[in-house]
Amino acid sequence: RIFNRTGGTLLVGAGIATVATRSGN
Repeated sequence: RIFNRTGGTLLVGAGIATVATRSGN
């Protein structure tokens, strides 16, 4: 349960970071 929340947050955070990096570049 907690793992699912943490994993989901990390995945979403990584996705946002990737998009932000792409937009920045």
